[in-house]
Amino acid sequence: MQSFNIEDFRPSELEFSVEKRAHSTPWSWSVFSESYGEQYRCRRLLHGSRVIGFTISQLVADELTLHNIAVDPDFQGQGFGYKLMQDLLDYAEKKHCVVFLEVRASNAAAIRLYEGNGFDTVGRRVNYYPAVDGREDALVMRWES
Repeated sequence: MQSFNIEDFRPSELEFSVEKRAHSTPWSWSVFSESYGEQYRCRRLLHGSRVIGFTISQLVADELTLHNIAVDPDFQGQGFGYKLMQDLLDYAEKKHCVVFLEVRASNAAAIRLYEGNGFDTVGRRVNYYPAVDGREDALVMRWES
């Protein structure tokens, strides 16, 4: 059986390939590759040597914002999103910070994941995300230990 490991990463084509497969409107390469530096926390989930998911978050003062989470479609629905969220929330708890994120209002699976990890909806951003038929609202969610 292959092992699973979560580790830091610097954005590269390996993780970007997961981004493109996992999201209907993925980030551009420039946004993805520039999401790295002192305030960013980039973590990837490996299955053996294969990248199957990642998180990109940013810590500013006592707020951690989850900017991106993705799991390769071949591995979705198997608890890997939960593993990535636990890694993020463990970090937030150690840093004593609040976590914020935005999620597409139509993304029921992600909303279930976030609510299952203790996030509450605290706001709505109208027409926040690009969508196939125009724009889509985002829910703003918050977690605190």
